[in-house]
Amino acid sequence: MFIKLWQQKTPLSKKLIIDLTSVEFIDSTFLGVIVNSLKKVAKLGGDLKLV
Repeated sequence: MFIKLWQQKTPLSKKLIIDLTSVEFIDSTFLGVIVNSLKKVAKLGGDLKLV
């Protein structure tokens, strides 16, 4: 549910940076969000960075 709302409300930029410095664990749901975001940004000719 959160992912669908986020995708509808958040405009997608060509440059996306995801800061994971405080993250200790990533589950498969969030990993899917990262992969889908990368695909969408790549279609726009952009890039996604994980820090």
